[in-house]
Amino acid sequence: MNFDWNEYLLLSKYLTGESINGDITGAKLRSAVSRTYYSVFNITKSHLFEYCQIDDNAPDFKDYRDKLRLTSHVIIHRLLEVNNDEDISIAGRNLFTLKKKRVKADYDSKYSRHHVNPIARDVKDSFEYAEKILSALKLISDRKVEIKLEHLNRLVNN
Repeated sequence: MNFDWNEYLLLSKYLTGESINGDITGAKLRSAVSRTYYSVFNITKSHLFEYCQIDDNAPDFKDYRDKLRLTSHVIIHRLLEVNNDEDISIAGRNLFTLKKKRVKADYDSKYSRHHVNPIARDVKDSFEYAEKILSALKLISDRKVEIKLEHLNRLVNN
């Protein structure tokens, strides 16, 4: 069965306290996956800015984005992924996986048609990925791992 996109409007009303008529379970689960990704993505960006002085609005970041032809979102997860620390590298891969789940949750009308209750499973997985990523980011804030924009050169050289 295709997702009823009207559920998002009902969810919006629900979130603002309006009374609603209808089931919004699918919209809640999809939104949970989506919001989990954006939460962790922005926390990661904040860590990179605060502890590594990496700013996605800075000219050097934009130069890498143009040179590598990657979106800012992909560059953020790749910065983690190319790191020599295994926990940080895994966090980068987890962030990328979480992004793929977010895209599926936000855009795939037939999401629930392909598997038995996939959205609920993806919500659980998303929470697990988020915890692992946040745990790895602690290595950055504790200054145990260094991340530099120049590390992206590994993408060019491989």
